[in-house]
Amino acid sequence: MKNEHNLVEFENGILLKRSVGLMLSKVHVIVTGAGAGIGKEIVTSCLSERAHVVACDISEDSLNELKASYSTNKLST
Repeated sequence: MKNEHNLVEFENGILLKRSVGLMLSKVHVIVTGAGAGIGKEIVTSCLSERAHVVACDISEDSLNELKASYSTNKLST
């Protein structure tokens, strides 16, 4: 899927192309199932793009491990 400005291109939920300088620093993202698997990878990707992330998971232990693995104030659990 391409947006009309061709800034970001996704295919099956995977970021394929991003224009230089486009950061998510002003974006807030809520990720469910963030404690493991795809959800955890989405958290990692969003944090690498400087987004503010709210991570949700049924497992509190998984969320605590996730929070401990990042030293950023942009991740909330």
